[in-house]
Amino acid sequence: MAQPPRPHAQRPRRRLVERDRLHPVSARLGNVQFVRKEDRVIPMHGGAAFEGVLNVVGYSGANATLLPQSQQQGALVSLGTGLTSQEGYLVDFGTSFLMVMEFTPQGPRANAVLSYSQNADPDSPRFVDQTELFSGKQLRPILFEKADILADPALVTTELVVDNTSRLE
Repeated sequence: MAQPPRPHAQRPRRRLVERDRLHPVSARLGNVQFVRKEDRVIPMHGGAAFEGVLNVVGYSGANATLLPQSQQQGALVSLGTGLTSQEGYLVDFGTSFLMVMEFTPQGPRANAVLSYSQNADPDSPRFVDQTELFSGKQLRPILFEKADILADPALVTTELVVDNTSRLE
C-alpha cells in the first residue's frame, strides 16, 4: 500500500548557510549594499547575474581606469561578493549607463542615467549626482530639441575658437 504524502512540516528542511553573519537575511538591500564615493555611502540596488537580475552590480576590486581607486573599504570577507567585515557589500562595477527611449510622432523622448556619475573629481557637483539618481531609481531627461536645451537651467556653453594661427593635427 502506498504511503500518504508527508505534510510539508515533516519534510526535511534545507538550511540557509549565511556567510554574512553581520546582516540578517531580512535586512533591506540598500542598508547593506552600497557604492562609496569619497566619504559618501550611497545605497545600491541590483545583484549578481546568477541571481537572475537584469541590473547586474557587484564587486571586482580591479581598477578599470587610469584614475586612482576611489572606493576605500574595510577588510574584505568575500572577494567574490564584495562583503566587507563591517559595512556590507561594496559595489564597484555593473550597470553603468541606463537609457529608456520612446519614438513618438513628435520625435524621440528619452531618459537616462550614468549610474556612477560623470566626474571623478570629488569637488565637482557631477561627482555623485547621477549615482544618487540611480540609487533612487530615477532617470534624468535627455533633451533633443534646441528650445529644450537652451531652456535647461543647468546649461553651460563653452565656445571654442580656432583661428588661422591654430594648428590642428
